Amino acid sequence: MLKEEKETILKRIENTIIKLEIDNSCLNGDPIIYHYTNYNAARSILRNSTLRFGNPAKFDDKKDMDLGLLSFETSTANYIKFFLQTHPNLSYSQLRKIERANTQNPYFYQEEAKIALEKLKANLGVTCFNQNHINHHLWKEYANNERGVCLGFRSSAIKYCMKSRVKYTDDELVENFFDESIEALVHWALIKKTGYTDENEIRAFCLNVKKHCLSMDEKSPYYRCISLKNSAIEEIYLGVDMPTYHKTNLIKILNQKNYPNSLKLYQMVKDFDTGEFLTPQKLGSLSQNL
Repeated sequence: MLKEEKETILKRIENTIIKLEIDNSCLNGDPIIYHYTNYNAARSILRNSTLRFGNPAKFDDKKDMDLGLLSFETSTANYIKFFLQTHPNLSYSQLRKIERANTQNPYFYQEEAKIALEKLKANLGVTCFNQNHINHHLWKEYANNERGVCLGFRSSAIKYCMKSRVKYTDDELVENFFDESIEALVHWALIKKTGYTDENEIRAFCLNVKKHCLSMDEKSPYYRCISLKNSAIEEIYLGVDMPTYHKTNLIKILNQKNYPNSLKLYQMVKDFDTGEFLTPQKLGSLSQNL
């Protein structure tokens, strides 16, 4: 892809995010963004210096990135125009073949577009972040009922992806894929139902996991993972109820893998009368916690 084409696409993505009234000001200035996870996943992240991008086809919310958010209604002429934009070297005979197929099956181009999108979806990777380390819902749902970990990443250290907050709405906001494909894809990727509002999600997309991830073998510990520098993680928050031996193991990994002493390690603290988090306890440098 030419530099000019890439810049045009990025601008269209940016404009669509603005149109959806998504406020991404929290991502200005290269902030720390927070990833909630369980002990086993945190251990893998720290031991392997990697971050996994999940498969959208396996999301808990089956309406998340569902093709029902897109419309594929269009004319044969518009489909041919779209196909020429995405396949500029298509021969005349191939175009005629597409026209004949559509004559035999009036839903041909819609079905083909959906198949192509499912392939695109399979090559997408998604991982989730938050603006802070004190989200009760995320500690419960993703950090094993406060027995897990919250990792603070420097945003710029997470490469090969675009990042945006999610828009939560129950409105039926359906976009036509053939009218504005880039805009429709952004819409498709960033709309979630209001039942998930508590997540206040910052979503990071790896747009090509086959290219950027270390492995596509499901049996590999590097499956759908990008590599990270140890300096990518700047803060670690240990859950209120994390077992002591899990804390010890994680700190041992941090030292064995030569994570920088500048990494800030905290123990989450809670007021059990109110259920609110208190100021986390700073645990000192890594070497002091051996």
